[in-house]
Amino acid sequence: RTVDACRPNQERAPGVTALLAYNPERPLEENVAAMTAVLSEVASVEVTVAVRGVTIGGLEVEEGQHIGLLEGELVSSEDSSEKALMAALELTDLSSDAIVSLYYGAGSSAANAQQVADGLEAEFPGIQVDLIDGKQHHHQYLASVE
Repeated sequence: RTVDACRPNQERAPGVTALLAYNPERPLEENVAAMTAVLSEVASVEVTVAVRGVTIGGLEVEEGQHIGLLEGELVSSEDSSEKALMAALELTDLSSDAIVSLYYGAGSSAANAQQVADGLEAEFPGIQVDLIDGKQHHHQYLASVE
């Protein structure tokens, strides 16, 4: 399903998960603990375009390639943002009971994001994939896997 982002230009998908753990009735310390705890259960994926060529950890990247980052670490380099996204997502704990929040932006389209969601739903029956027009400027995709 597609939903609108609550906050346009949000750059970190897991922040939404932390916000959902917030309870205005709790003291600050309890909220910080609850929000931190849920973040440890979320995998964060980013997809953007390489601005220069580089080799990191044996992975060669050419300028202009789409790169996937998992928890901030370079894990994929592909010729499309969707391939880079899928390669990074495959390194998370995807399962049929996972919840994937997929934020598309920076030139990605709802149609391309839907194709990724359809592929995930076919491979993992029962998975929940939420598509959000994140409107982020520097990332084609941001994703969180819970």
